[in-house]
Amino acid sequence: MGRTVRLSWEGGEHDFALRLGELRGLQDQTNAGPLELLTKLQIGTWRVDDPIRTIQFGLIGGGMDRQEAGKLVVAMAELHGLSGLVPLAIGVLGSALAGVADDEVGEPMGVDQTGQSGNGGSASSTVPGPLPGSPLPKSTE
Repeated sequence: MGRTVRLSWEGGEHDFALRLGELRGLQDQTNAGPLELLTKLQIGTWRVDDPIRTIQFGLIGGGMDRQEAGKLVVAMAELHGLSGLVPLAIGVLGSALAGVADDEVGEPMGVDQTGQSGNGGSASSTVPGPLPGSPLPKSTE
């Protein structure tokens, strides 16, 4: 979280970031959690302040003064309409929720302490399971 992206839009080219503080402010202002807000923007059930506040908080997180960000977003909404801001709001919020592009989940692949190649997990079972569609084995007890 807190990934800064540089995006071009009607208001120019700016840095945008939504760190935890901005996400909490956005949540309070829109009465929606980040994923809920992203979904509303994507499916078209957004409210007036949803794209405005998303972009405003993104600009603030990117380093712009709070008042300057507010004035710029409102001016662009009045000049270009709210619908024109929605794709940018989706991009700003989506990049915040996606995390850093090269941040891999899990443990890195490599050679373990025994020199064996693997992922650091436990050894896999050497007993094969039944094939799909094969009958279950009968109990001998």
